[in-house]
Amino acid sequence: MQSKWEHANIMGGFLYKNPYPVAMQNIYITIALVLALFVQGCANTPQPDAPKTSSAKVIDPTNEDLKVAMMAFLKKTGAPVSSTYNFVRFDLNGDKRREAIAIVNSPYGYWCGTHGCTMLIMKAHDNKFTLVNSIQPVREPIYISRTKTKGWNNLIVRISGRWDETKNVLLRYDGSKYPKNPTKLVEYPVNPINNPDFIRVLYDEGTR
Repeated sequence: MQSKWEHANIMGGFLYKNPYPVAMQNIYITIALVLALFVQGCANTPQPDAPKTSSAKVIDPTNEDLKVAMMAFLKKTGAPVSSTYNFVRFDLNGDKRREAIAIVNSPYGYWCGTHGCTMLIMKAHDNKFTLVNSIQPVREPIYISRTKTKGWNNLIVRISGRWDETKNVLLRYDGSKYPKNPTKLVEYPVNPINNPDFIRVLYDEGTR
């Protein structure tokens, strides 16, 4: 007769005595099943997604792209296609693409007057530019402020003419454009010359 601590099985014709009782075997089997279910549950638990990184590459349009955009603007507005302009590239809205600030100065009678000339702000996109707005009249140089309004750098332009008082005015972006007529703005009291808060541009950039 088997004791309660022995359990015999016939294996290959031999009598094999299991040293573990039936109750202990059942406990081991139960523990093994629980562990298997636990491991499977961990494997099926959704893992948090890895942080997504933007794969979009920022493309800064070229000066040739600007030339194409300026020519399209001249044709669209019926302006002389022989018009010339000075320009500077600067990232005004912090998107790592450099906008273009262009002063159109020829033909003089078309773009300029006794108060100054026409300035165009061209927004940079991937491989192209679009017009933000035109501003008239302004005189060079232009100063770019390190402070911003609605995400775009403020600009300082100089107003002078035969009848108007000479003054500097501050142009602030309103969410879609800069002020069109700076002569209506009040004088800006801060002198931008040799001021580290301002960057002077369009003072000797050459004609395009």
